[in-house]
Amino acid sequence: MQLLQGRQSLWFWAGLVLILGYFFYFAGDGLSAGFFPDLMMNISGALERPVPRLLLDLVWPDDSAYRPVGALAYRGLYQAFGLVPAPYRIACFVLLAGNLLLAGWLTRLLSGSRWAALWAMALFSYHAYLSDLYYSSATLYDLLCGTFGIAYLALYAHWRGNGSTIRPWHSLALVCLLLGAIGSKELGLLLPLCLLLFEACFLGVWPRPHVKTLVPLGLCVLTGLFSAVARFAITTTFGRNPAYQVGLSAERVIGNLQHYGGMLFYLHRDLTHRDLAYCALAAVLLTVLARSRQAVLCLVLFFLLLAPVLVIEPRSLYVIYVPFVFLCAFLAIVLHRVTCLRCCPERVMGPLLLAALLSGLAPLHAYRKPFGNAWIRNDESQVDTILDQFHRACPALPHAARLYINSDSIPEDDYLLTFTLRLLYHDRDLEVLRRKQIHHCPTQEEWSGYTRAFDFEGWRLKEIRNRAEACKEGAGATSTPAH
Repeated sequence: MQLLQGRQSLWFWAGLVLILGYFFYFAGDGLSAGFFPDLMMNISGALERPVPRLLLDLVWPDDSAYRPVGALAYRGLYQAFGLVPAPYRIACFVLLAGNLLLAGWLTRLLSGSRWAALWAMALFSYHAYLSDLYYSSATLYDLLCGTFGIAYLALYAHWRGNGSTIRPWHSLALVCLLLGAIGSKELGLLLPLCLLLFEACFLGVWPRPHVKTLVPLGLCVLTGLFSAVARFAITTTFGRNPAYQVGLSAERVIGNLQHYGGMLFYLHRDLTHRDLAYCALAAVLLTVLARSRQAVLCLVLFFLLLAPVLVIEPRSLYVIYVPFVFLCAFLAIVLHRVTCLRCCPERVMGPLLLAALLSGLAPLHAYRKPFGNAWIRNDESQVDTILDQFHRACPALPHAARLYINSDSIPEDDYLLTFTLRLLYHDRDLEVLRRKQIHHCPTQEEWSGYTRAFDFEGWRLKEIRNRAEACKEGAGATSTPAH
């Protein structure tokens, strides 16, 4: 029996290593990715606020606060490494791999099965349309929210499930993880509700709650409520962003379900209303077939955490990164209930199903990867071109320099040049004045106040030596579509 147990343990660890290798095989080229426009904006925003103010934003944000945990991470990376892409990518991949392991641990706690945990990890390990997470360091907010949020739920389930006495430091750890998740992304505000759903699901399974259990649960709920009030009592940067304006309409919710569902199932199109009906029917049938309260819990958590992105403007699939954990856990638990508990022993089905999942999904991932990565070259080349050409043209600038850009290929309302050049020259007071934005040829007095002047039309940098040349060149520009 011991030999069998040891052999099964070997299979499990081999499966875990295989999943990690599978993840790096498909996503590993993201380690060599460069910078993207959104990242320049994120780093610039992080540098606008001092560290003490960012720390205070964790508990009481003001009207210009924006995701302070991510801001602290960006600030630390920039101050330590400047504009070197590799450290940012390594940090993101550490979080991606860590979140993959945390997702497996959480599924193990919910299902009671190590193999179900591996199946969930196999499903969660890679999706071609989550490419923003694998290539762009601008998605650090989502990765950090995943790390803090999944760890928060897993630790609570671990301490409650094994009957451990929840000590004061446990409560402190949970509150810190919750604040970390909320400070990374607003989705974290829903995590205390997830704990209440955990308690409802495992009622009669976990030890009966007592005072020492209710204290950390109450602290987490109160922390969530306090954070929600603190954020919604003021008009924050987040609330002023038109891309995050809430639209509570059935049309928007259904439209977003069709949008994200189409990408999730690799259809390369939105789901139709009939497709949505089939998906709903399949979810009900799988839940009935599994006869598992844990499966119901995962499905409820998936839609609960998905809800915020269903009422705002649609965007790329990476915004469902955290809810995706629970969809994968739901499918893994259903598989475990249907196969291992009713058909074959887990020691037989575990490795077989894992091999089937990985080998079955691999061709789909490989086929869809070029489609998922289609946006990368254009967006990445913009920042690379700006950094390379300006560094060559003027390796150094005086403090508070004023650069005049006579023409460029960047949309008028895009501040990519300002964000990128301030970071390149480590100067938050540097000014970039674009003719597109001032809408006239500079006067002689204005011209005399510029440190350097350039044309950047067609992403080719050319220095302008005098005002007459600038006024003759004009301000023609073409817009480059943004991802």
